[in-house]
Amino acid sequence: MVASCSTSVSASSSSTDSGKNTSVIKSFLIDDSVTKGEILWTIETVMMHTSLRTAGRDMLLFKTIFPDSNIAQKMQLQRDEVGYLLAYGIAPFFEKELSDSFKGFKR
Repeated sequence: MVASCSTSVSASSSSTDSGKNTSVIKSFLIDDSVTKGEILWTIETVMMHTSLRTAGRDMLLFKTIFPDSNIAQKMQLQRDEVGYLLAYGIAPFFEKELSDSFKGFKR
């Protein structure tokens, strides 16, 4: 059983809530940019025939080269994560795209 909880917002807390909301939105935007960067780097790894180990080590290099970039600092790809992203994220996406593109053709 889940206990119900009621919350009330006073007028004085609305300005602090908007500040919190702005920081939460910025956090999601940075996280979205981090995810986009990780996906693009994984695709680049495949296109350039780079090893997964090298792709993971490059994350440390990005953090060193771009110390002022929140995106570079938050990228967390290592060898295993690159492999998982390829096998369970990017490959199924492109497989579905390819399959959908052939649905209109007949034998």
